[in-house]
Amino acid sequence: MDTLEKNCQLICGDCRDALTAFDARGVAIITDPPYGIGIDTARKTGRRGRLCEIKNDYPPIIGDDAPFDPAHLLHFETVVLFGANHYADKLPASSGWIVWDKLDGLPANDQSDCELAWTNRPRAARLFSHRWYGMIKGSEQTERREHPTQKPVALFKWIIAQMKLPADTLIIDPYMGAGGCGVAAGELGYKFVGMEIDPHYFAIAERRSARAYSQARLFAPDELIATQ
Repeated sequence: MDTLEKNCQLICGDCRDALTAFDARGVAIITDPPYGIGIDTARKTGRRGRLCEIKNDYPPIIGDDAPFDPAHLLHFETVVLFGANHYADKLPASSGWIVWDKLDGLPANDQSDCELAWTNRPRAARLFSHRWYGMIKGSEQTERREHPTQKPVALFKWIIAQMKLPADTLIIDPYMGAGGCGVAAGELGYKFVGMEIDPHYFAIAERRSARAYSQARLFAPDELIATQ
């Protein structure tokens, strides 16, 4: 375990072991787990109509080669799971789905127009439009992508606001990848625990989280959420 400060703890290991140390009450699980779809993590370069070479591969996502079972996450007080359309048969019925519109006005392409997240909250379904297509991004334009399924910090901030989490909520991301959820939690002033089994991605999340938690916070989380 690496403790960046009292408000942020990061664990490099299997979350199924680490999660047993945490109570369900007062915890919000917000995560983007492996979907079990065997995603191709190679990045291809070249212009349309020309042969592409494969370079700068991302390391494979551990666990993505088998169906995902979310059972170890469902007992926590608040749960938000991305990619849940790939394992919806293992989840209770819910009205509170989240739709992330990644195109935000761009024409459709051969990738998914949106991504879905299941929540255990009995609430209306909500839509968040934020452009995130290759180099065309609605935020983080100067930052390079470091994970094949990396999501914008703005998306996680919006989710935290939508969940209306009390200031003393502990946010846990058991599959933190590049650490976007941890960055959002840090910038909003929440306590955070992140878990990542891959040492390569853990190091990326550690660097990004350290930067977020080292920034001065001038407002309490409730005040920050009110501005979202």
